[in-house]
Amino acid sequence: MAYENLNYLASAVESLATVAALVVGACWTYTRFIRQREKFAFIEFTVDMNFIGKQDGSWIVELIANLENKGKVKHSFVDLSFDLAALFKQDPLLSNEKFGGQAFFPHDIATRPWLPDGEYFIEPGTKVKYSYVARVPEDASFVMLHGHFSYMKESAWHTAERTLSVPTSLHMHH
Repeated sequence: MAYENLNYLASAVESLATVAALVVGACWTYTRFIRQREKFAFIEFTVDMNFIGKQDGSWIVELIANLENKGKVKHSFVDLSFDLAALFKQDPLLSNEKFGGQAFFPHDIATRPWLPDGEYFIEPGTKVKYSYVARVPEDASFVMLHGHFSYMKESAWHTAERTLSVPTSLHMHH
């Protein structure tokens, strides 16, 4: 009888160990993929603009998109593009309710992709930089760069903006 009781006890301990392992595994999965959202994108996206110099009545500017994958999985994206708008010296300063009452930049300078059409990806722990050289009319007083992209297999998207005063000379920019 003692041997049978030992068998039952061993079976019960084994069952409890299996249940405990399942609970620990479920907790790990919950922590990693739901609470920490590890499967979701953790992309830091910023845009910037460098004024290079003046020529023929325009500023030559470098428009920059910076992406950094701070997550642990590779992410594919499409439609990495920008809109560049300006406010000219003679324009009245108005707000636009469509954009939450923000200052309105009425002149579209350029709307383009940073990259040709296609699918692109960013590996975990990597940074990428894309540049586009554009021109801004010399009589612009302010410019707003708006960048955006969409994830390939998700309905999620990112945007980033940068607004700058157009310098009167190159020395002001540094």
